[in-house]
Amino acid sequence: MLRVFFPDMPCLGDSVTVAGGDGGWWYRSSTGELLAPCADMDLAVTQVTTALERWIAMARSSWGTDGA
Repeated sequence: MLRVFFPDMPCLGDSVTVAGGDGGWWYRSSTGELLAPCADMDLAVTQVTTALERWIAMARSSWGTDGA
């Protein structure tokens, strides 16, 4: 398991594991999403980065509200 997070927000992150899937081994997000085949690490990195950026943007946008 690999824990991935942005240094400025270590409370938000993803735990990436490897799992057998459709046609071989895949990187899998802690959400259960298959990110990319293990042969395509660059795609997995892009997928994780995109998800974390989205989660952090949502968290930052709720800081000035009641969290709803």
